[in-house]
Amino acid sequence: MDVLGEGDIRRFLTERIASLLPSQEVDPDRPLEEFGLSSRDAVGIAGELAELLGRELPPTLVWEHPTVNRLAAALAPGAVTASPPVSSSVARAGGSEPIAVVGVGCRLPGAEGPEALWELLMEGRDAVRQVPDGRWEAFDDGSARTSDAIARTTRHGGFLDDIAGFDAVFFGIPPGEAATMDPQQRLLLETAWEALEHGGIAPRSLRGSRTGAFVGISGNEYAHLTTADPASVEAWTATGAAFSIAANRLSYLLDLRGPSMAVDTACSSSLVAVHLAVASLRAGESDLALAAGVNLLLSPVVTMAFDQAGGTSPSGRCRAFDAAADGMVRAEGCGVVVMKRLSDALRDGDRVLAVVRATAVNQDGRSNGLVAPNPEAQEELLRTAYAGLDRGPDYVEAHGTGTFLGDPIEGRALAVALQGRILVGSVKTNLGHLEAAAGVTGLIKTVLALHHGVIPPSLHFREPNPHLPWDRLAVVTEPTPWPRPAARAGVSSFGFGGTNAHVVLDAFPAAARQDEPAARVFVLSDLTADRVRAHAADLAAWAGTEAGKGAALGDVAATLARRAGRGRVGAAVVARDTGELARALASVEPVQAGGRGPVWVFSGYGTQWQGMGRDLYAAEPAFREAVDELAPLLAAEAGIDVHAWKGEGVASLQPLIFAVQLGLARLWKAHGFTPSAVIGHSMGEVAAAVVAGGLSVSDGVRVICRRARLLGSLGGGGAMAVLEAAAEEVPEDLHVAVHSSPVQTVVTGDPGRVAAFAAEVAAHGRMAKVLTAEGAGHSPQVRPLQPALRAELAAIAPGEPSLPFYSTVLEDPRETPTFEPAYWAAGIRRPVRLMQAVMAAAEDGFTVFTELGPHPVLAAPLRDTLPPGALVTHSLVRNAGPQAFEEQVARVAAAVPPRVEGRVTDVPRPRWRRERHWVAAGPRPVGGHPLLGAHVETPAGHCWSTTLDDLSQPPWRLPAEVWHRHGHPVLPIEAVAQLARAALGGPAVSDVALYALLPLPAQITTTLAGGRVEVHAKDAAGVWRMYGSAGEGPSEHALEKMATAGVDGACVGIVTQEIRADEVPVRLADKLVERIWVQAPQAQGGAVPAREWLILADEGDSRAGRLASLVATSPDGDPLLLVPPRPDPLRVMLQVARLAPRGGRLRIVTERAQPVLPGERGEPSGASLRGLVRVLALEHPELRTALIDVDDLSALASELARDTGDDEVAWRDGVRYAARLRRADLPDPPGLPDPPGAQVVREGGGYLITGGYGTLGLLAARWLAGRGAARVVLNGRSGPSPETAAELARIGVAEVVTGDLAASGTAERLVEAATHGGIRLRGVVHAAGVLDDRLITDLTAESVERVWRAKALGGLRLHEATRGAGLDWWVAYSSAAALLGSPGQAAYATANAYLDALCELRRAEGLPAVSIGWGTWAGAAPLPAVAPLTPSEGMEALEALLRRELSAGVVRLDPATAVAVFPRVGRMPYFSMVVEGTAGREDLSALGHDEALEVIAGRVRLRTAGVLGLDAPSLGEGVALTELGLDSLAATRLRGTIEHDFGVALPAGPLLRGATLGEIARMVASELGRGPQEEAGPRDAAERLVVRVAEEVLGRAPAVGETLPAEALPLVAEGLAEELGQAALIDGAATVAEVADAVREWDEREAGRRVVRALTPGTAAPSTARPLFLAHPAGGTTGVYTRLAALLGVPVLGLERLEGTADVSDRAAVYADAVRRTAHAPYRLGGWSFGGILAFEIARQLGDDVELVAMIDSGLPDELAEDELRAAHARRYVDFSRYLSETYGAAVTLSYEELAHLGEQAQLDLTERRIKESGVLEGLSPAILRHQRTSHEDTRAIERYRCLPYGGKVVLYRSTEPTPWAVRDARYAHENDPARGFAPYAKNLEIVPVEGAHHLNLLDPPYVEIVAAHLRGLL
Repeated sequence: MDVLGEGDIRRFLTERIASLLPSQEVDPDRPLEEFGLSSRDAVGIAGELAELLGRELPPTLVWEHPTVNRLAAALAPGAVTASPPVSSSVARAGGSEPIAVVGVGCRLPGAEGPEALWELLMEGRDAVRQVPDGRWEAFDDGSARTSDAIARTTRHGGFLDDIAGFDAVFFGIPPGEAATMDPQQRLLLETAWEALEHGGIAPRSLRGSRTGAFVGISGNEYAHLTTADPASVEAWTATGAAFSIAANRLSYLLDLRGPSMAVDTACSSSLVAVHLAVASLRAGESDLALAAGVNLLLSPVVTMAFDQAGGTSPSGRCRAFDAAADGMVRAEGCGVVVMKRLSDALRDGDRVLAVVRATAVNQDGRSNGLVAPNPEAQEELLRTAYAGLDRGPDYVEAHGTGTFLGDPIEGRALAVALQGRILVGSVKTNLGHLEAAAGVTGLIKTVLALHHGVIPPSLHFREPNPHLPWDRLAVVTEPTPWPRPAARAGVSSFGFGGTNAHVVLDAFPAAARQDEPAARVFVLSDLTADRVRAHAADLAAWAGTEAGKGAALGDVAATLARRAGRGRVGAAVVARDTGELARALASVEPVQAGGRGPVWVFSGYGTQWQGMGRDLYAAEPAFREAVDELAPLLAAEAGIDVHAWKGEGVASLQPLIFAVQLGLARLWKAHGFTPSAVIGHSMGEVAAAVVAGGLSVSDGVRVICRRARLLGSLGGGGAMAVLEAAAEEVPEDLHVAVHSSPVQTVVTGDPGRVAAFAAEVAAHGRMAKVLTAEGAGHSPQVRPLQPALRAELAAIAPGEPSLPFYSTVLEDPRETPTFEPAYWAAGIRRPVRLMQAVMAAAEDGFTVFTELGPHPVLAAPLRDTLPPGALVTHSLVRNAGPQAFEEQVARVAAAVPPRVEGRVTDVPRPRWRRERHWVAAGPRPVGGHPLLGAHVETPAGHCWSTTLDDLSQPPWRLPAEVWHRHGHPVLPIEAVAQLARAALGGPAVSDVALYALLPLPAQITTTLAGGRVEVHAKDAAGVWRMYGSAGEGPSEHALEKMATAGVDGACVGIVTQEIRADEVPVRLADKLVERIWVQAPQAQGGAVPAREWLILADEGDSRAGRLASLVATSPDGDPLLLVPPRPDPLRVMLQVARLAPRGGRLRIVTERAQPVLPGERGEPSGASLRGLVRVLALEHPELRTALIDVDDLSALASELARDTGDDEVAWRDGVRYAARLRRADLPDPPGLPDPPGAQVVREGGGYLITGGYGTLGLLAARWLAGRGAARVVLNGRSGPSPETAAELARIGVAEVVTGDLAASGTAERLVEAATHGGIRLRGVVHAAGVLDDRLITDLTAESVERVWRAKALGGLRLHEATRGAGLDWWVAYSSAAALLGSPGQAAYATANAYLDALCELRRAEGLPAVSIGWGTWAGAAPLPAVAPLTPSEGMEALEALLRRELSAGVVRLDPATAVAVFPRVGRMPYFSMVVEGTAGREDLSALGHDEALEVIAGRVRLRTAGVLGLDAPSLGEGVALTELGLDSLAATRLRGTIEHDFGVALPAGPLLRGATLGEIARMVASELGRGPQEEAGPRDAAERLVVRVAEEVLGRAPAVGETLPAEALPLVAEGLAEELGQAALIDGAATVAEVADAVREWDEREAGRRVVRALTPGTAAPSTARPLFLAHPAGGTTGVYTRLAALLGVPVLGLERLEGTADVSDRAAVYADAVRRTAHAPYRLGGWSFGGILAFEIARQLGDDVELVAMIDSGLPDELAEDELRAAHARRYVDFSRYLSETYGAAVTLSYEELAHLGEQAQLDLTERRIKESGVLEGLSPAILRHQRTSHEDTRAIERYRCLPYGGKVVLYRSTEPTPWAVRDARYAHENDPARGFAPYAKNLEIVPVEGAHHLNLLDPPYVEIVAAHLRGLL
């Protein structure tokens, strides 16, 4: 059994955990428990490992080694259990050793971070303010008593802006746990991380270290919220509330092994924590310590207590030491300091900000009261602190709370205990008193002051407190330099319980600036790629500031490198100055980080080139220094002039290579890299030995020169060849010289045998290259040299390597070599075991490999040997210059951070991505009845108020079906009965009635008066409505009635009306959506390769020229539509309608049209195009249309370089924004004393309604009249119908003014009518609108104009006519189509988006405007995924939104249905805040074919019924859906639902050509491979040819497995000979499949004879007839063109496949050369499918020498994001395995779920393993196997291909019908792209549709005749 290495175990564990948790990325350093693995899972994994490794393992294994990496290391071969090493610091720690402060972090009022704090201090700012809104709400129970107490509480304090925000994702904390965590814990985590990074310490590098965590914390107010409701307690509640966990969680998350403790001594907590941390460092129990304090003011309770005691300042100012001091000001925040022993800090190159010289802590004891200070204790504290020091402080950062008594006690203690004049100050004057964090805040201020050399001022000091000894003290009131360079300061902090602390600090001189290298590497890392890009953008911006320009770039690089390791994604750039740095950071490409290495691989002979190293010598001092050191040694040893940079023969070239390698090693080290291990290839072992410390440089020179000289004396006689063959394949008469990789070997031996074997390998289509060599190294030929080499090296001093050295000489690469003469002699004879050495390094966990040599030659062998994911880099490239080296430095640095020399400096840190995490705590009940709530007695009776929410919970405990109607929670009649019984005191009640459905949750009021109980609630519009009653009184118009409800709860005599689903209301808050702008850094997308743009702009638009200078342009590029400043949206819509069928990507650019930032006006015409984009996203997703609004065209260059998926983007001042749809909040309306209705509609006012005769207009008219309007003017194009006129008469106050609103003067007539007689116009309802639904491609000028006039132009006219009317409100009836999109409503959505933008413009101008995006109303045409609104819901929404002056969409949107209808919605960033992606698909895997078809048919029936509005049972399987009303819009929806349910994208054609329900179900089943078992049809071109010829003989198409009649075989052979142009041997074949095998073998023999193959009789074409070259299709030969060639009448030559997996462009280069050698220009090229792509690329490379390219149904795959591409590959592999199962009768078990989370190579590996296990390969002929393999290779080549534009003539023969693929790939469907992806690249493209053909039969009759006829005309 093979022994598994550490890397194998790591991969197994990673894949195993990923299979259990497919949605999570597996971080190998994250505790397994955090992945949510159960104990059962952990024990199961331990059992699987035991079986895998073949040895017994304990079930507790996962707890003993809790991470993947630790588990893999523990189980690897040779692992030993060892006790953790005891730090040497224990022995050398001293009781008084100075402690260095190396990093600080803080989040304080007005200052986040030490840089911001220093700025605040030096500017003398006061951060005290009023308590933030809502801070104390959770502690207000609503009672008058509590409200009064809170109102009297001091409201001043030092408050943070956001205490709920936390980057839980970064710390790997689930949202539920984050919400229950005390926000002090969250604040501490972020601040501690920042402090470490400020100190240049990567937090994750502290894993397992003796790092202590000492945290001062004394408040637990959040626990009052998390524990207020015992029923809501969760598993995380206890840890979230515990003080101890504040420190312990920090230690846990960073895996810190030192002391970890929370400290509570009240106000001195954090300075006592510093004292404990210093003691721990000096005692040697910690090597690094974090001392912190954190404090948050969540509750008013403590402030109330301090107010009662008179301790708080009524003025809200801390006036320390001032005569006007009147008390303290409370504050909140967090501070952290990072400390080390000074000697350790200097050793590690840390920045020492200040030094702790002494600390002291004591207690007041029994003072003059528990909280009264003790002067004697303070004096003693100071004496103790300074007892062992030579002098006292220059400055003391005092406790200084600003109390009239406390300040004098502290001041006098300073004067009594210390000598000399002392400066004093207090940071509390800036921030307030941070209590548990106060001491560390004062410490941080003082550390910064010592570091910067200036003492910041204290504030509010006007008149000295008369009780202080001012002859000894002075308050610092302005920035003051320290009195002496060797400054000393003290920091005091006193707890209100009497625990006092003092810390003594000394200044420390800054480190000297070091010389900087020419180029520096800058490293970034973070959790995700978008975070890395965001940090890069911040750094790029900073680099352009004064601070950035003034920073030493070497220090910046060093600081970033020290911080690296923040996450598993990284990036690195190399730059020489800030400008270059900013440019490089703007285009970083993050990669996977966290690699292990680097392993330096020193290459062998053959990498040389003349001049190698010369450029590096000139550019890089480190390289030059190393070469100069070698120069005299090489000259003395071998007479080699290294500075000549050239040589001839082994004897001089190998030493020169050696010199370059050592120079490169020195250069890599100069950039901060040292090897983790080394490997040497042949001569490369000499440099490797020197670098590893096993050989001196001088001895290395001796070894390389003498070795090379002897090898140069061989004088020929042998040969070498590099072959694509395993070592096991090498014949015995040849020798393996190099084991390069599992698939590559270098052989040596007799020249003739080497050449013969190389030819044999090449004949199998594999790489074979015979080398020109002076002799055959590593073969018996060198044996005579071994004694001579041993003798010549006798004087060297052999040593052993000091770092891991994987030998390529020894059989065991891990065996430690001794570099003695015998070793070097063995090395020239033995084979080079490179593969074995590399495998060993990989098994030991190394993942980063760097080749050191003049030119990379080992890249391919390394990649072939290493597992997927390993990084292979190099150092130099022939003739590439220093830049090539810098690129590789960046690649390695992104994976393995370098240790760059330089000082730690202030560099912007990555921003947190905070999200709100807060416990959901409702107001605490004052008391009252458990059902009825709070009680109030009134003259009219009794009244109770409560909130109804989840009625399944106590005290209700109602079943869900009782209080839900059609899935919506509502108040049921049973609840009304219980409320009535409770109000009446418990007896049975009668005559219970429910009048309407009240959506829950809701606040209700229950009243009792005269034996009648009524239940009321106020709706969102502020209108009270009665929903239920019981007892005496009327109950007419009840929705439900109940005769009695007994004491036992039994309900008798319930009578109910039927309630339809669309009649059940939902809360307005659940219906509101809005479109917002969010900052969206460009981190979210990947670069778009080689995309060119066609700029479309108005004639004379000067911006087009500027835009052309920013982006690559081409006449056939993707359309980039530059919209003029005030566009005509109608013209733009029609222009887009013409562009839609063209394909490609569509970008629409506007300038400042969108109101993005607050106060922006916007421009409605341009802004309206967002409605068009929303519809395009659903109708034409393949266009990926995006609307980009910029304030500067230069932003477009960056935006167009990436495809993020955002389809509405705006740029403002360099910041990128994207539109998002989200649920809108419904705020409380402004409180007014007037009745609710009067706030919106004024009695006696005039109002006008456009579109007034429609349903919505009449509803508004009735509402206005009912609210007291004096006049309501309604408008329509013509007069009302008789029915409408009668309704208007009933309304009473309505008047009609007819006319076209868009026409000039109509709006003015409306205003005049409304205001006639002196009535004032108060409000406007613009409800006019016209529908004309049609797809975008069907738009006409007339249809667009019709829609636009009524809605948009009419709205504009109305706006202008009422601009000066002084309205209360102006409301536009818009549509949800503008927010959501709606297929077929492009014009309507755009017009409504115009209306939305017009309202935004009005608001910007100070005019009233509310836009309501209505969803579907009851009775109107439905919108997909949108339930209709009832009239009462609509009018409630209208009034509620007008009261709040709030614009929003009012739509009953079902996100799940939306995704079901339009699956792409789940992937659009625009909808990401509303929908959660696609739901699960039907699982048919366990069903038989018939059962599966039945399930599919049932689901398709339901979906079809839903789309067409029919009853499902009435749909028969045989009825054509077009007869039932299926049109193009309905077909789009039906296809979307089928794609959602089954993952199958059906073409629209069959649906619209009359497909039946049964046919659609069978199509879906066929796509899923779940159709009925049928005899296998022809599977490739050979079988299709045989079936077609046999059909002509037999009169029917035979099955592939059918045996052909003996008498028919000669006729079939004759027909095949005619088709193929010559006879193919089919002797012995009987079945169709066997005959096809014979055809394949003949065809492959023909194809294998040469690259260019004659396909027409006669190999020489007449001089006048130029040939047509046809390139081979995927996986096949050019034999498929035989019939086509016979029909063309010109010579046809095939370009046969080249063996190997070369890319398309590389293959094309070979073919282009072959074409030039075979014929004269101009050339004609073509090909089917993949062959057409090859032909296109060949033509592009041949350029103007080509006159025609004929592509037969060739197509480029759609570009996909990485996750989408992985999913596409997974589906393809599953489809292929299913195809094999059904075609060849083997059970290949493979599921999408298994593959979806795997990487590309892992997917392929698993697929191949499952196919092999199934046994299907044993039944396939070699020809079929080759076809499958080469098809896969060619498909992958297409995926890697990046097409570039070509200007010559191209004809594309395009099939029109769906293809019956065995394995379908949606990327090649091109349903809406006639050019099949080639439009952007083929500038002169003609598309020839071949009607009725599909992709696979285009080369068969009759379609081949159609293609040939057209092509013959061109030739």
